[in-house]
Amino acid sequence: MFTLLALSALSLALITLAETEPTIAVNHLRASQAHAMAESGIERAVWALTNALEPGGMGGGGTPPNVVPTGPAPAPYDGSTFLAFGRTGGARVTITGTAPAIRLVRALGWTGADAGRRTSGGAVIVATLARLRNLAFEAPCALCVAAPLALAASVIDARGSSVTNCGGKVAAWSTADVSVDDRTTRLHGADAPAGTPAAEEGRDWLRNQRAIDFALSPADLDATKALATVRGTYIKASSTAAFDLTSVPDGLVFVDSTDGANALTAANAASVTLRSGFSARTPFTGWLIVNGNVAVQPDFGGLDGVLYATGAVTALDTGASAVRGAVIATHALGGAAALRGATMSFDCGAARGSGRLPAGWFVKPGSYCDATSGC
Repeated sequence: MFTLLALSALSLALITLAETEPTIAVNHLRASQAHAMAESGIERAVWALTNALEPGGMGGGGTPPNVVPTGPAPAPYDGSTFLAFGRTGGARVTITGTAPAIRLVRALGWTGADAGRRTSGGAVIVATLARLRNLAFEAPCALCVAAPLALAASVIDARGSSVTNCGGKVAAWSTADVSVDDRTTRLHGADAPAGTPAAEEGRDWLRNQRAIDFALSPADLDATKALATVRGTYIKASSTAAFDLTSVPDGLVFVDSTDGANALTAANAASVTLRSGFSARTPFTGWLIVNGNVAVQPDFGGLDGVLYATGAVTALDTGASAVRGAVIATHALGGAAALRGATMSFDCGAARGSGRLPAGWFVKPGSYCDATSGC
């Protein structure tokens, strides 16, 4: 009798499991499929922003590669439309924000038909999408500073830039006064004639300009340093004392403040010196972004790309070594810029990174969030 009772209980348990296990398995399958649909929604948002002007894209203004996606997002990227991904299911995708290089996306994935937005069988993924700021286009100059600027014994040439997709540039640009030593300095804007004409204000250089609205925002800096961290090219200053960069690779290099904060102070500003051997390959090709100050020595070897400092760029006595691209210093700590011996030319392809920077939009590292990761 006891054996029969035990077998009966076991049989009932097995029957119950036989009835419930298929339901559990189906629910697990639907949850996995819903998560996959939400991931597909994130990828759709990346595609829509990267290909904003294509049919089904986000929409926007400008011409490639200088397209700014529209904002607020239109349908179907406002969450109002169910996007079907094959027969398995789909997602509702909501893109928010209007910044030119940062957007937030929320993807709600479903299995099967949208089914009236049921709460069962759904998965939510939230991520920040970013792209590198279009500095090659947005910056109006080969040398841009947000401080009084004095130039001597320098040659800065932006001739020919007007016919590139970066737009025409002036040689030098400042939010304050500009002092040019006409005896030793040659500045050539996009429309300067051939030869060595004397520099003219308005054509070759500009002073007392608007605020430096092409500067990297805190969100831009966060996205850029996160990308550099993933690539292994993030460097954090250990102190405010000057230090040499050594054998940095081409591409995107970010040198951060001592505490990692974007807000620059005298107590956290990095202080970088560029001299011979600072890059693994000469010349350095890509973007070098420093959350602090940069001192360039005559033997630094050259830079093809963008040198960007949230502080000052000083001692740009480059001699025979040249910068091809752009130099931007936002002078967050104030002060003046006095450059002697600067040899620069604006080059659109170099300023865009010469193919060594990520193109299009990407998920900002560390921003991906779903239910399994505590979103």
